[in-house]
Amino acid sequence: MAKIKKGDFVELDYDGYIKDDHLLFDTTDEKKAKEHGIFSQKAEYGKIIICIGEHQILPGIDKFLEGKEPGKYEINLKAEEAFGKKDSKLLKLIPSSAFKKSEVKPMQGLQVNIDGMIGTIRSVNGGRIIVDFNHPLSGKEIKYELKVDRIVDSDSEKVSAIVNLALGINDSKAEIKEGKAQLRFGNASKLPAEIKKHLSERISRLVGSVKETEFVE
Repeated sequence: MAKIKKGDFVELDYDGYIKDDHLLFDTTDEKKAKEHGIFSQKAEYGKIIICIGEHQILPGIDKFLEGKEPGKYEINLKAEEAFGKKDSKLLKLIPSSAFKKSEVKPMQGLQVNIDGMIGTIRSVNGGRIIVDFNHPLSGKEIKYELKVDRIVDSDSEKVSAIVNLALGINDSKAEIKEGKAQLRFGNASKLPAEIKKHLSERISRLVGSVKETEFVE
């Protein structure tokens, strides 16, 4: 069986757990997400296709999969291989006036958006609120259970996977003829020109048979 190498596209399922208490925090299984109380209407569930080495998954998993064959694996990741170590510089003292403007009552554990940055309130002491802008799972060791189904050979599947991951969708369809990929999904033709250019360049770089990409309804 062929081994996975950098630049390969692979189809996989996964479950991610906080190692210390085996608490599920991430999964591709919708039923399991509902059972563990982490289901999100905004999330797309089901198998995903990623390109190895393109930072489309946690760095520790990306590195781990190189040289492996399709199959089932379990991997333990240190904080620096997953969501990073805690950075004390990302603990910020925010005046209560900032919350009053947004009509938000600061409470410990509340997740807030401050100037476009997502943080968690760690303490509330009068007019001083400490907000932690580290990733909620930073500093934690985690465990992933992976099931790699296959190495993807179809260039049209590869093109669709690139777009699906980049735009957070799951319904793009690609057809490739004579070096040209024609992509169909929702409001494909209405994507901003800059995003079309970025996606076209990425597709051509990762899928050698594609020299041009067209976005159509």
